[in-house]
Amino acid sequence: MRWAEISIDVNCKATEAVASIALEYARGGVAIIDPDLAKDPGGEVALSELELAGIPSEGPAVVRFYVDDDEKELTGILSEIRRRLDEEVNRIPGCREVLGISVRMADEKEWSSWKQTFKPFRLGTRMVVTPTWEAPDALPEDIVIRIDPGQAFGTGQHATTANCAFMLESYIEGGERVLDVGTGTGILSIAAALLGAGDVTAVDIDSTAVKCAQENVALNKVQDKVKVIRGDMLKGIEGPFDIVVANILAEPVMSMSASVFGLLVPGGHFISAGYVEKSEAGVRDSLTGAGFEIADRVQDHDWVCLVARRPVK
Repeated sequence: MRWAEISIDVNCKATEAVASIALEYARGGVAIIDPDLAKDPGGEVALSELELAGIPSEGPAVVRFYVDDDEKELTGILSEIRRRLDEEVNRIPGCREVLGISVRMADEKEWSSWKQTFKPFRLGTRMVVTPTWEAPDALPEDIVIRIDPGQAFGTGQHATTANCAFMLESYIEGGERVLDVGTGTGILSIAAALLGAGDVTAVDIDSTAVKCAQENVALNKVQDKVKVIRGDMLKGIEGPFDIVVANILAEPVMSMSASVFGLLVPGGHFISAGYVEKSEAGVRDSLTGAGFEIADRVQDHDWVCLVARRPVK
């Protein structure tokens, strides 16, 4: 099968906004190439919905994603994206224009070739993530997570995922009911289950991600604990939950704050990530405005993860 690879060159501080638009059309996920990391092998960061975040650089950065190779559909998508970029991004104060959009065709073999660079890595302090085709380099006491990213993107190597995993290690004591919003490949849901959560609901809007997450859940033999469903953020989700984790953009974190508050038990925690330091103030305001108390914070380079607590009373 062939795919159309769309690359948007961004020379402004609005990478997050561009990526958010791209995510609505992407077949599986969005990759952001950070110019600050471009010289390193890991410079291209593939992110699922739950791992997607803004880039701290002023640019140029590249937002890259795939759509089906259908000429009529592709023409319509490109027209709609150009319109939205002009209306929603190019008019942002202080933001220089998007530099351009390019399209090329990619086949299934090329789509999967990046797997050769995916090696086992540590996640948090107690977990090792390994692709299904590699032997894990793990200690006897380590929790091993096996994953096949497939076409859903997102291997869990990004700082935002690591931050969330660290917080899950800190706040899961055993038996918790957890909601993972924008699960992508399911890595955080699997981590929660293996750390001792009693019940995990993983939700993603993308059918490719849902299928990939279900397969990874089965690979790790936690299907008795983790239920993966297709859905739009919190629509149709029923609580209560002890922990909600959302590794997504700043804007959806802010928009869902009040709803998450209602889904949590008193004393429950909302772990949010996927945004940079410049977006933190807005996220904090939304969380506290919804009634949360900020309980914890971790930062890796420019990437911030906040833990908000619903007060007991």
